[in-house]
Amino acid sequence: MEKVILLDGAMGTYGKIKGIDYPKIPYMAIENRELLINIHREYLRAGSEIITTNSFRLNPFVIENKEELKGLIEATIDCAKEAIKKEGRGKIAYDIGPLGIKKNSESEIKEGYGLIKSFIESSNDIDYILIETQYLLEESLIALEVFKDINKPLWISYTFDENGNLYSGESIEDLERYINKKDVCGLGINCSKGPKEAKEFIKRIRRFWKSDIIAKPNLGIPTMEEGNPKYNITKEEFRKYMEDLIKEGVTIIGGCCGTTPEYIGELKNLIR
Repeated sequence: MEKVILLDGAMGTYGKIKGIDYPKIPYMAIENRELLINIHREYLRAGSEIITTNSFRLNPFVIENKEELKGLIEATIDCAKEAIKKEGRGKIAYDIGPLGIKKNSESEIKEGYGLIKSFIESSNDIDYILIETQYLLEESLIALEVFKDINKPLWISYTFDENGNLYSGESIEDLERYINKKDVCGLGINCSKGPKEAKEFIKRIRRFWKSDIIAKPNLGIPTMEEGNPKYNITKEEFRKYMEDLIKEGVTIIGGCCGTTPEYIGELKNLIR
């Protein structure tokens, strides 16, 4: 088996389990610092080799005050660093989510990602850049253009509909024309419709992408119980689906919405 790198699992849904409401998740590094550090430590103890920062929504369209945004980004990186220090192992991938507003102009998108870059490019604590949950092709390409010269290994993962299309209409196969292997070290999927559906998507990516492939799926579409999402895929089922993805060529694995350290522990048992 080719070396498989193990990432972590969900932050938002796991933070919710820990009692943090979703609107407060981006502020955890300051408002719930020890809890965030402990979540990172749980994933490291479960087997994660690389943890992702709690920065998915840390962008100027969510946090409009630039100084507040800068402070949150720095604190978020520091929490991941502290967790690694306490556990004595691990690396950090800085997590960058979509800006999330389709009506933004190209210049606004570029400025938004550029501001994030200006806050993280001098950090010696970041080992990788993960641009994730991209669902609009144009925005993702702007993000890649902004971050391609940051001098860190750059990964990008997309979320697709049930047909393997981005929400801007392009197919998985269309990515071959746009993703430059000289700039991107890893390409793949996260979130989407779940680990079972990911298998066909990975097959399609493998046809044209010969570098690292990322799979960080969620646990499918949840049902709501008392205002909280409930996922029905067990950790054992998740492990089996992920084993199938590894057989299809995935080399970077982890979990998205609904996954917890227990799910990551199953993946550790799978690849060790």
